[in-house]
Amino acid sequence: MLIIGICGASASGKSTLAKGIADMLGGRAQVISMDAYYKNHPELSMEQKRKLNYDVPEAFATDEFYNDILALRDGNPITTKGYDFTTHSRADRDTLIMPHDVLILEGIHVFADPRLLSMMDIKFYVDVDADTCLARRVERDIVYRKRDVKDVCRQYLATVKPSFDKIIHHYKEHCDVCVMGGGENTVAIRMAAAYIDVLLNK
Repeated sequence: MLIIGICGASASGKSTLAKGIADMLGGRAQVISMDAYYKNHPELSMEQKRKLNYDVPEAFATDEFYNDILALRDGNPITTKGYDFTTHSRADRDTLIMPHDVLILEGIHVFADPRLLSMMDIKFYVDVDADTCLARRVERDIVYRKRDVKDVCRQYLATVKPSFDKIIHHYKEHCDVCVMGGGENTVAIRMAAAYIDVLLNK
């Protein structure tokens, strides 16, 4: 199994890039998003959940994520993990994910854990300017996560941008390939898929 890591800022196009590469590889690739592994906080009210910092590594159940990736790498299936951003709660399912030839991991802090980094055969960093990321995030959060502009901007200024400047930006140092434009970079998608295909054929 080849394990691919895709990291970058929030709304930089990581998911689109991962899906694009997976689509090019046909049924040989599986995408696992770290967003599905946010920690659950059933003890908190909705208002308290809204105030949590979701942009630091500590917001994720990293050990659970790592153990699932380890299981897939060792040839064992895992159950599907999920997260509902409208209620800020986990939405796991019993549906099994089977091991594939290629496992693509994507998330803002997918490079944070040295254990995960050491498992990755190729590491991509998605490099997109902050204005584009903010515009994409506003559109995504309003349309798909049922939030208003004021709340999106509050979170961006309070946690998203500071976490990018302090932590996420520096993950670029770990990457093998820096992808400009994220999932809209079709040339990068084709090149990545072609290189992965060569590795698989070896």
